[in-house]
Amino acid sequence: MAAIAPILAQFLEDSRPAITGIGVASLASKETLVEIEATASL
Repeated sequence: MAAIAPILAQFLEDSRPAITGIGVASLASKETLVEIEATASL
């Protein structure tokens, strides 16, 4: 999280959404580099 927090802050500016990071041994496939889960509210 220490590496990604400054990047997120640059794009999100004053918006500070909740963020969860979980380390895993592998994702669904070898080609998958990142998995993103999101919840949107209108």
